[in-house]
Amino acid sequence: MKHFLKILIISFIILSAFLTLFSINQATAVDPLTGSGPGGTPLTAQAGTAGVRNLIGVIIKSVLGVMGSCALLMVIYGGIVLLSSGGINENIQKGKRILFWSAGALILIIFSYTIIDFVIKALTPN
Repeated sequence: MKHFLKILIISFIILSAFLTLFSINQATAVDPLTGSGPGGTPLTAQAGTAGVRNLIGVIIKSVLGVMGSCALLMVIYGGIVLLSSGGINENIQKGKRILFWSAGALILIIFSYTIIDFVIKALTPN
C-alpha cells in the first residue's frame, strides 16, 4: 500500500509539472497569424516589465496550483489513514495530524494565491 501511494504521488507530481509547463507555454505563446501575444495584445505592448510580470505571475500561480493539489492529496491520504485506523489510538492521532496540517496548508495556499493574484493585477497595466 505504501509503495503504491509513493508511485501515485510521484506520478501526480510529474503530471502536475508537465501541465504547469504546458500552461506557461500557452500563456507566453504568440499567434503566428496576427503576431500578437496572449489576449490579442500586440507584442510591442507586452515588451518590458509588463511581459515579465505576467510570466512571473503565471509561474507563481502554477507552482501554487501544484502545491494546492499536493495538499489536497494529503487531505485525502489523512482521511484514508483515519478511516483505516481500526480504532488504534496511535493511527487515529496520526490521521488527525495529517488532516489538520494539510488542511492548514491548503488554506494558506488559497490565501497566498488570492494575495498574489491581487498584487499582480495591481502591478500589471490593462
